[in-house]
Amino acid sequence: MFVKAMAIGSHKVFLSFIIVLLMALQASGQHENIRFEQYTTAHGLSDNQTGAIIQDSRGFIWIGSSHGLNRFDGRFFKEYTTLGENGLTDLEIYALAEDADGFIWIGTQFGLNRLNPITEAIVQYHVGTGPGTIPYHWCNHLYVDKHRTLWLSTEKGIARYDKTTDSFTNFPVHLYGIEPKINKFISKIYEDSKGRFWLTTSYGIMLFDRQTAEVKGYIYEKNFKKGLAYPVMSVVEDCEGTIWAGTWNDGLLRFNEAADSFEVVNLPGVSSRKLIITDLSVVELNRIEYLLLATDAGLLCVNTRNGMAANFSAPEDKLESFCVDNQANLWITGSKGLYKLIQNSLAFKWLNLPDDFSRMMIYQIIPDISNPQEVFYLSTLKGWFRYNQNDHTIVPVKLPHDPGNLITTINKWIADSTGYWFTSMNGIGHYDPYANKLTDLTHLIGEGTTYKYSEYIFTDAFNRFWISVHRSGILLVDRQSLNTQMLFADRQEPGNILGSDFRDMVMLPGNKVYFASNYKMYETSSLDFTFKQFELPVSGGKTDIEKNCPDNLCVAPGNRLFVSSKLQIFEFSGTGFKKVFPVSGYADFQIEQMYSTDKGAMWFNTSKGIYKTDTSFRHWVHINSRLSWHEQEFVSALAFQGNGSVLFGARGKIGILTDSLLMPAPLPPRVVISRVKHGKEQVFFPDDAYPLIHLSHKQPVEFELATVNYYYEKEVRLFYQLVGWENDVYEHKGNMPVFYQQLPPGTYEFRAWQRNAEGVESQVTGIRFEIHSPFYLTWWFVLLNILFLTTAYYLFSRYKLKKALELERLRTRIATDLHDDIGATLSAISLYAETLKNQKGISQPQQTNILSKIGESSREMVSSMSDIVWAINPVNDDGEKFMNRMRSYAADLCQAKEIRLHFGAAEQMEKVRLPLEHRKNMYLIFKESLNNAVKYSGAGNIYVNLQVQGNNLVMTITDDGVGFNVETVRKGNGLKNLHARAEMIGAGLTLTSRPGEGTTIELKTKTS
Repeated sequence: MFVKAMAIGSHKVFLSFIIVLLMALQASGQHENIRFEQYTTAHGLSDNQTGAIIQDSRGFIWIGSSHGLNRFDGRFFKEYTTLGENGLTDLEIYALAEDADGFIWIGTQFGLNRLNPITEAIVQYHVGTGPGTIPYHWCNHLYVDKHRTLWLSTEKGIARYDKTTDSFTNFPVHLYGIEPKINKFISKIYEDSKGRFWLTTSYGIMLFDRQTAEVKGYIYEKNFKKGLAYPVMSVVEDCEGTIWAGTWNDGLLRFNEAADSFEVVNLPGVSSRKLIITDLSVVELNRIEYLLLATDAGLLCVNTRNGMAANFSAPEDKLESFCVDNQANLWITGSKGLYKLIQNSLAFKWLNLPDDFSRMMIYQIIPDISNPQEVFYLSTLKGWFRYNQNDHTIVPVKLPHDPGNLITTINKWIADSTGYWFTSMNGIGHYDPYANKLTDLTHLIGEGTTYKYSEYIFTDAFNRFWISVHRSGILLVDRQSLNTQMLFADRQEPGNILGSDFRDMVMLPGNKVYFASNYKMYETSSLDFTFKQFELPVSGGKTDIEKNCPDNLCVAPGNRLFVSSKLQIFEFSGTGFKKVFPVSGYADFQIEQMYSTDKGAMWFNTSKGIYKTDTSFRHWVHINSRLSWHEQEFVSALAFQGNGSVLFGARGKIGILTDSLLMPAPLPPRVVISRVKHGKEQVFFPDDAYPLIHLSHKQPVEFELATVNYYYEKEVRLFYQLVGWENDVYEHKGNMPVFYQQLPPGTYEFRAWQRNAEGVESQVTGIRFEIHSPFYLTWWFVLLNILFLTTAYYLFSRYKLKKALELERLRTRIATDLHDDIGATLSAISLYAETLKNQKGISQPQQTNILSKIGESSREMVSSMSDIVWAINPVNDDGEKFMNRMRSYAADLCQAKEIRLHFGAAEQMEKVRLPLEHRKNMYLIFKESLNNAVKYSGAGNIYVNLQVQGNNLVMTITDDGVGFNVETVRKGNGLKNLHARAEMIGAGLTLTSRPGEGTTIELKTKTS
C-alpha cells in the first residue's frame, strides 16, 4: 500500500478546482462530467502503479511507482530505475519528501535513499546504527515538519534526521496491540495547526510529543471485527481545527476534542466496510467545508456541514495520494496511473444522442423559436432531436413526411413567427414546428438550372429572401407574392457566377449585400443590384488560389466585416482589405468556418480544431486543448447563446460550454534549465547566479529545459535564444536538448522562456558561458607567429641573398676558369697557328711538332670544357656518378701510360650527394693529382680510394713512383692550385712524399 502525507496549507490553494468538482457533485450522485487527465506508461511513466507524490521547490512533480521513481516537468517524464550501486535500494517506492536543502528522500521496503537533484547522485541508507543508517529497512512514510526537519516512520517508530551528523534518532512506538501477528506500520506523520504530531498506525492513531518523546494512543470504537486491528491510513485537519482520519475498512473518523477520543462517522449511502481511505484533503467553499477522500473505490467527496452527504466521482481506480501543485492543480495517484483534474470540468460537458444515433453527425444546431435560450433542435441525416438545456434531455423530434429529404439536409435557416425558412441540399422549404408541417418550396428555383442545392439565406429591408443556389446564382424571392428573380445568372453579363462555388453571404446596413464567389468578394446593392468586385491582397509566396480567395464572411459588433481565406483573415473597410491575421505569412491551420458573438468574441472551426479569439486576433485559445478533447474530435456545428454558452455539434453527441467558466491560465513560471552538458562535464539546475561556464574551442554545449508548467500544458510554448550568436528566437519542441557546436570564440548568454495558454510570457531564465579561443588564435600566439614569420622572412631573405652571392661567385669562378683554361689554350693554339703562318720554309718535323701542340691544346680545351659542363649539371650530384667519372678518367689515363690502376670505393659512396662546388673542385683536385702522378712519378701502380667516415668523404691518391722531398721541391702552380681548390670547399689537403717511396695526396671534406 502506498501512502503519503500532505500539509493543510496546501489543501486550501486549489479552491478553483474544487469549485468545479463540488458544484458538479452537488448536481447528481455519480458524475461523469468530472474528468481527469490520466498519465500512464504510454506517456512515459515507469509503471502505472503509482503512490507517493510531491512537488519540489523547483516545480517538478515526483511520483513513486512500483517500478522506480519518476520526475515530471509538465511535458515529459524522466525515470530513475537504476537498482543497486549508484541507484536505488529498491524500485518499489513508498514515500517521498524534499528537505530544506532540496534533497529528495525516497523511502522503499529495503532502505532509504537521498537523491541530490544537482548532481543526480544517490546516497543509500541501510539498517544499522550511527551515521548513514536507518533503524529499520521498511520506510513507511517521510515528512518534513514546519521547522523543516525530516522525519521517517517505520514499524520500529519514528526517526528524526540530523543533517549535521547524517544520522537518524529513533523514537520507538508500540504498534502491536493485542494481536502480535498483525501487519505493523506508521502510515502517516501529520502536524496540525497546534503543533501536535499525529501518527496514523496499524493500531490506531497516536499523538507524539516531540519534546518528551511520549506517545499517546487513540483506539476508536469499531463497528465490526472488534479487538483485532485498528489500521488508520490518513489524517488531516479542516479549516475549523477538526481532525479527521481515514481507516482501512473502518470508515471515516473524527476527533472529539472535548472527549479526547475518535469516533466513527457514518457516511449516508456509503458502506464503510471494504472502503480503504488512503488519503484526505480539505476544502472550504462558500463557508461550506468538504472533505476529499482518496479511496480504493475512487474519489469520494463529503459535505461535512450537510449531514456528511457523500458522493463518488471519477477516477474509478484504487486511489492512493493527493498532491496540489503550486498552480493549484489537483493530482491523484492510483493503481492505473497518475491523474490530474481537468481544469474546466465544470465549464464543459458532452451529452450523447440516443444509442441508435450514436454514429450520426450533428450538422446544425437550431434555436427553438419560442425558447431560443434553452431549447435547441439538433439536425442529423436521420432526423432531428430536441435538446433542453435546463434538464439536459435529448429526445427525438417527430418530423412531418419529407419525401425529398429537405429538412434532414438543412443548410441555413431564418426563423420568424411562422417557423423556419430554410435552404437544403435538396431544395428550399418552410417548416412550422407548431403544426409540424413542412412546405416544399424547391419549385421557386425554377427550371433554368439543374442544381437544387441551396446554401445561404437572409431577408433584406424589402422583405425579400436572398438565397444562393449552388453554381447557379442568387435567387431573389418576394416573401408575399413568392415572385422570383435570379441574379448573377446571365452568362452574357460580366460578373456572373454560373459554374462557380458560392462560399458565403452576409448583409450590412445600407442595403449592401456581400458574398464570396468566383474567387472574389462581391459588394451588391439590394436597391439596383449594381456590384463591385474585390480580390484579396496577394501575400508573398505562391499558394493555391482556392486557399487564398474569400471564403468566409463574418459581421462583428459595430458592423465590422471580416473576410477569411483558408489561411488568412482580413478586415474590409469599404474600399479594400487590411490583413489582421497572421501578422505575416499564413496560418498553420485551415479556416473552415468563422463566427462572431454579440460580445465581440470570434470563433473559428479549423483543420486543427476550435479556436476562440477577439477582434484584435492577438491571442487565440485552442478550445480542443483547453477542454482536453481527444485529438480526433471533430466538430461540425457551433451555436451561441445570449448567456455565454456555446454548443458544439459532433458525431453522436453535443457539447455544452459555459464560456464564462473557462479558467484562465495563471502566470507561467520561469523555465528551468535542468542540465547543461559541455564536453564530459555537466551541471544540473544552474541558476542566474551560477558563475560563467568556460568552454574550450569547438567544445559542444547542450541545454536541457523544463517548463514545470502543468496548467493547460499542451498549449504551453517554449522558446530559446542564444544571445551573442544569431540572436534569433526559436521554439523548442520535443524532448531533445538544445545543442550547439562549432561556436566561434566569445561570450554568450543562453536564454529560455515560455508562453502560457493565454499568450503571457514568463520571465527569462539565462545562463552565460564563454568559449575560449584556441591557442593559435590567442594574442600571444598571434604575436609569436608574427615574430616567427618576420624572423623567418628575414632569415630566408638572408639565405636567398647568400645563395645569390654564392651563385654569383660560382658564375665568376666558372667564367674565370673558362677564361684562364680555355682562353690560355686558345691563345696557345693561335700562337702556334701564327708561327706556322709566318715561318716560311719550315721543315716538316718542325711543322709536325707545332701541329701536335695545336692538337694537344685543343684536346685539353675540350677536356676542360667537358669537366666544367659535367660539374655544373645537377644530375651528377650523387656519389655514384662522381665515382664513375673518376674511375673512367683514371682508367683511360693510366691505360695510355701502361700504369696499373687500383680504384676502390666504399658502398656508402653511392648514397653520397655532393654540391656543385664540392664536386667540381674535388674532381679537379683528383684530375690534377692523377695527371702529376702519371707524368712525373714514373709509377707502375696508382691507387685511388674513396671512403666515407661519418659525415666526411676521404679521397686518397697514391703512387709507387720516385717520390720527392716535400721540403725542398719547388712549389709550382700545380701544388698551389690543389691547396687553393681545397680551401674553396673547406677541405683538408695533405701531401705526403719521400724520395723512392712514392707520393700520397689525401683530401678530406664534408659530404653535405
